[in-house]
Amino acid sequence: MNIIMMAHGTLANSLLKSTKMILGPIDNRVQAIDFGANESLEQLSNKLEKQLNKEMNLIFCDLKGGTPFNTAYLLRQKYPIKIVCGMNLGMLLEYFMHALSNDELPSLAIAKDAGIKAIEVFDLD
Repeated sequence: MNIIMMAHGTLANSLLKSTKMILGPIDNRVQAIDFGANESLEQLSNKLEKQLNKEMNLIFCDLKGGTPFNTAYLLRQKYPIKIVCGMNLGMLLEYFMHALSNDELPSLAIAKDAGIKAIEVFDLD
């Protein structure tokens, strides 16, 4: 499976670097695509399409309805794509820890649950 992280600004590459910093080397099929402020939708679409393959593509996006998400969603017509939106570091760490320790890729429910559990509000009062 081809795995791609997409986000606004430099978030995708930053999350990939942070994931590798914490877990060590991960699958070299994992790519990050950043969406710069001066880039067009067409430029982002071209960058993504260069990374996609005819097998399954898993795309982690930062925001449902954002340009990276919409770009991936539109390309679903041409490529097999699964999208997980709301990408955060907790989600990625949990997903890749399972992927590194098993021969099979983990369920996307693991990524979703870990992403939700990573969000908490601490009240110091």
